[in-house]
Amino acid sequence: MRDVVRTRWLEFTGPLEGAGIPWLYADVRNLVTCAWGNLCDPLSSALQLPLMHPGGVPASKAEITAAWLAVKGDPRAAKLGHLYAKSLTTIRLTREGMTDIALGKLHANDAILRGRIDGWEDLPACAQMALHSLSWACGAAAHFPRLFSAVAAGDFDVASIEIHMNEWTVDANGNRIKNFGLVPRNVANKILMRNAARVQAFHLDPDLLNWTSDLGVSDVPTLPELPVADDYPHEDPTYVDEEPPKDAA
Repeated sequence: MRDVVRTRWLEFTGPLEGAGIPWLYADVRNLVTCAWGNLCDPLSSALQLPLMHPGGVPASKAEITAAWLAVKGDPRAAKLGHLYAKSLTTIRLTREGMTDIALGKLHANDAILRGRIDGWEDLPACAQMALHSLSWACGAAAHFPRLFSAVAAGDFDVASIEIHMNEWTVDANGNRIKNFGLVPRNVANKILMRNAARVQAFHLDPDLLNWTSDLGVSDVPTLPELPVADDYPHEDPTYVDEEPPKDAA
């Protein structure tokens, strides 16, 4: 992936995932989650987390198991969200721990995307960020055939339509509910893909990143590169462009 995608990833995804949650909580599908929307479900994945007690003492696997079960087994956790789950456990991730988890997942997703898309490293940063955003929510192996076909063809305008994620899901009780967390991510992903199309069409810097607003004509350099004055023969005061008219007399 482009360096700018890596370095700005948490700036992008952080606000979409609660700015980093250091404790275990349940998402709307009752899947145990932490940090920036990082799944730690099943339990085996949670046991790898660097969870700590207050004061910095690492939590044991038994303590992580107990905390995970407390969140997973509470029928209110998925409905009431991460603030409710805060009181269910006492072990926490450090900020550094959350960052390591998030960037580790980003790199793992990047390896999958690189294998799925020819010329992945050459894609505009906006397109890479959008596809990483999709992967964050749905997994890097997500089945979006029309999206990936559009990206392979370099048609980012079509990709901006096909990248839409279904904002409706089913909760732990089988009820159909709207996943409001996906709404701003869908908006940002569409803007990113539309901007990738503009970066490509107007030959802009491929490292340009903007997920908050569509690039407009004011963002595109329109002045041509003009030759320097020495290239113009009429700049030479001794140069005569044509024969002067003959004297009428």
